[in-house]
Amino acid sequence: MKITELEVLTVRLSTVSGDIADGAHDNVIVRVHTDEGITGVGEVDAPPSVIKAIIEAPTSMLWARGFKDLILGEDPTEPARIWEKVYEGNIYAGRRGLGINALGAIDMALYDIAGKALGVPAYKLLGGAVGRPEYREVGGSSRRAVVPYASILPYGDSTKEYREDGFAKLDDAVAKGFRAAKMEILYADRDTDEELLNFVAACRKRIGADVDLHVDVGYRWADSKRAIRAARAMEEHNVYFLEAPLHSDNVRGYMELAEATTTRIAVGEMLTTRYEFIEAMDRGGVSVVQPNVGRVGGLTEALRVGRLAHDRGLLCIPHAWKSGISIAANLHLSAALPNSPYFEFMVTTNVSDVRRRLVPREFELRDGYIALPDEPGLGVDIDDAVVASYAV
Repeated sequence: MKITELEVLTVRLSTVSGDIADGAHDNVIVRVHTDEGITGVGEVDAPPSVIKAIIEAPTSMLWARGFKDLILGEDPTEPARIWEKVYEGNIYAGRRGLGINALGAIDMALYDIAGKALGVPAYKLLGGAVGRPEYREVGGSSRRAVVPYASILPYGDSTKEYREDGFAKLDDAVAKGFRAAKMEILYADRDTDEELLNFVAACRKRIGADVDLHVDVGYRWADSKRAIRAARAMEEHNVYFLEAPLHSDNVRGYMELAEATTTRIAVGEMLTTRYEFIEAMDRGGVSVVQPNVGRVGGLTEALRVGRLAHDRGLLCIPHAWKSGISIAANLHLSAALPNSPYFEFMVTTNVSDVRRRLVPREFELRDGYIALPDEPGLGVDIDDAVVASYAV
């Protein structure tokens, strides 16, 4: 089998706003074609037009070769080998950032193809369900299962409005049976730290002690001292992890924060390649790494990050804020890691039409678990009619 084409599809709602932190309103999908008619899909949470340009750009020089020149004609059932070829072949221009993001979308699609070609779900290509040996009653039968957490982004023009929206979405997640939920409190320009902590306390009271509460503050603090005070205050509310308290590049600040609190500190949605995660773990002292499968460099690189975290006794809880393609990739990655108790699941209460309609299949939640899919590859596909209706 050989790769014959890299098709890059970009979709976008007409109402996209640069003032909100919601990457689900547009998307870039990479569909990889083969000479045997098997196709695979991948995506990445990055500017669609830029990713399209990177993948379609011609070769510039020896260390900045075009993606198509590097990939066309290759065997798609060898995604890790292709990853190394593209990384080295484009190292002058793409060793970090958007170059890795583009590679991540392609890598995701290659695992989809490889699974379909071999007739196995993607998690088996990653080593099998090492993290979920137990069987659960899911979907009427005893099956291996993984645990998603509900990721909640509240909206509102005032503190009162966004809290009410957050509470409604939190109630919905608990009613659906999620065993954990993350409240994304991204209003640093509006709320004081005291108001933030009051909201966290109210969320904990609302869901009780049996549901894990994660908190994302969206890089709220400029220095570790304020972050330390808040993290210590969250300890009494049993926050499972505090996500993105400081700028991703503030490695020293993360180290100071991690040493000063028992609250788990989580980071990773913006990081690319295992090398940035090694710095976050070894110099930043974080307890939870959150590779975004597309952004980090695909399933090949995300698996490396998860295993490096496991070697250090740390948790890997994959990040995703995109379509069902990323959710599927998260599911397979979490299943293949012994240190991944949860993975991020963007619930339907948050969705844009692109998120809601692009991937027809929604994995079914039963008693807080999602059964591992039997379908080969990622187990999802995209609706071409939806792509056409939102095509850029």
